[in-house]
Amino acid sequence: MCGFIVNFSNNRKDSKIDINSIKNILCHRGPDNSNFIKIDGGLFFHNRLSIIDLSDEANQPFISAETGNVIVFNGEIYNYNELKQKYKISWTTNSDTEVIIRLFDLLGPRFVEELNGIFSIVIFDKKTRKIYCYRDRLGVKPLFYYINDKTISLSSEVKGILPFLKDYDLNYNLIYEYVEYGLLEHNSSTFFDKVMKIAPGHYLEIDVDEMSINEFTYWDVGYNDYSYLSEDDIIEKTYFLLNDSLRLNLVSDVEVGLSLSSGLDSTLLYGILKNQNANLLKCYTYGFQEKEYDEITRIKKNKMLNIEDHFHVFMKKGDMLTLLEEAIYFFESPLGGLGTLSVYNMMKEVSNHGIKVMLAGEGADEVFGGYQYYYNALFRDLIYDKELLSMELNYYNKTHRN
Repeated sequence: MCGFIVNFSNNRKDSKIDINSIKNILCHRGPDNSNFIKIDGGLFFHNRLSIIDLSDEANQPFISAETGNVIVFNGEIYNYNELKQKYKISWTTNSDTEVIIRLFDLLGPRFVEELNGIFSIVIFDKKTRKIYCYRDRLGVKPLFYYINDKTISLSSEVKGILPFLKDYDLNYNLIYEYVEYGLLEHNSSTFFDKVMKIAPGHYLEIDVDEMSINEFTYWDVGYNDYSYLSEDDIIEKTYFLLNDSLRLNLVSDVEVGLSLSSGLDSTLLYGILKNQNANLLKCYTYGFQEKEYDEITRIKKNKMLNIEDHFHVFMKKGDMLTLLEEAIYFFESPLGGLGTLSVYNMMKEVSNHGIKVMLAGEGADEVFGGYQYYYNALFRDLIYDKELLSMELNYYNKTHRN
């Protein structure tokens, strides 16, 4: 992941900000390069984690040679090579960053509809003096902002915005919703008052001179009726999409690893990677010293897995509070549970091994209804839909013949 900070301000006090201290705020997100430029009154900071095109020419902030437009970007565009072929533009780098800014120059603000990837993007249009801020379809990459009549601040983390604020406070309404209902990531608010995050599948258009803001939706999950497909068709389509997704996710100029649990999601990913001859990835699993919670033992018993480089990371009881305090600093919010803290602890070990890109089965339970609290809805459907009940029973019989 990379990190960036952008600030435009009419406040004279902002001119006294220590540039070097701002550059260091997000250095944990991008250790490979740290850069800063000032253009048309705007401050652009970027900390880079190099994944595609490791050369210095791909460093950010990146300026379009044709228009002078400026981009800072965190994430990865999986189809950037396909887009280069489609639009046949001359390129000076092999980076996905250049593809983004050139497509913006060519197609305008709606260019984002062409992107397949995970990203948060900020582009300054030098001619119109407008800032365009994009967040990927499902909100994998974060993008925070603050705006009033004097200041526009944007960042990959809230802590990149706070130095530009005269004062700030906690968002007590959000704290109440978390304590009372356990809600996290359910709206565009943050735990810092007046600091917001851009919604997934949305982009902002901010007028620098007027300090005004407009929000647009460029993608929504929508609804597709696949009832005309047979069960075999659905299985084939799902398998194709999983294969294609992994193929695109493996596009990288650095080593890629796999987060492996005992669950169906990451086990399925490992099986597909094996079929794609990419099964030599280093695999990482977090575990607990208490056997009833430990996943490592279950993985060792799984005969379908034949892993050469498998690293086990245990979280000790005595380290939990220290890790929790550390993780909250980076998450800038409460954590979703012990599993989230365990993944954070595991990723520290991944980083120590020099791995910059990790594949994981995130989102599988949401897509395939794996969480137990989905079961009530399923059982309700089975009561009222005899055809669905028959299909479920047939599938159960197929998979439990022995």
